[in-house]
Amino acid sequence: MNKFFCPLGLLSDEANKISGNQPWYSALYDILGGNDGIVILSIQHTLQTKFIFKSSSFYTYRLRTVRYPENNDPDSHDNLLAHFYFRSLTPEQLDRTGWYINSTLPSDFTWFECIRDIIRLIKDRGFNPHRNDWWKFGYNAIGKIANKLPSWVRYYASGRYRYYPFFILHILASYVKPNFKKKTLVHPASGKGMFSVRQTNNVSAKIQCYFMLKTTNSRLLIMLFNIKELCNIYFDSPEHPIRRLLNE
Repeated sequence: MNKFFCPLGLLSDEANKISGNQPWYSALYDILGGNDGIVILSIQHTLQTKFIFKSSSFYTYRLRTVRYPENNDPDSHDNLLAHFYFRSLTPEQLDRTGWYINSTLPSDFTWFECIRDIIRLIKDRGFNPHRNDWWKFGYNAIGKIANKLPSWVRYYASGRYRYYPFFILHILASYVKPNFKKKTLVHPASGKGMFSVRQTNNVSAKIQCYFMLKTTNSRLLIMLFNIKELCNIYFDSPEHPIRRLLNE
């Protein structure tokens, strides 16, 4: 199998690597024309049987999606978009959890506990912590906010118009973010100077926007995003299947 595909047949961002966002890269590859119908059915079955876990009782319904089997890190919004695209998850399932993921329910933590952990995180990690610091370092009550899918994802998943303004705001906010930022760095060969540093999160957000607009049949807003340019920036290897598909 191609070195960019994992043993489960899902696409990664790098060769011979399990990245944890295989569902997302596979969905992106699909909307660009990389898969056929048989492969799509196979991916859907794989996601439903190996990437989604549910537990329920008379009172509760918990939903957990994994980045990859045996990878227990909290899942990403990218992968959730892929689940909705492949229909391995439905908005009705998320309605039952209050649109919470990663086995979280709103009753798990109080707002007092959530605010307390936010203050502790800022105190310990500074005012600009990494987005994963809250779960890596045990500030679990922040999951009351972090594990609830934002309104723009809820619009994509359900098409409910009460979420539409947030969807448009997310599209426009992502569009204005720079792909590169000038920073003063010390280069090992040329010494100190100004260099353009790739803003991976910004580029990734724009690719997400293109994906959502493409699969919802947008005709105007989709023109804001040059998917070929974005993917050539995001994926390092020119041999990556998505880059080859767009550049051929």
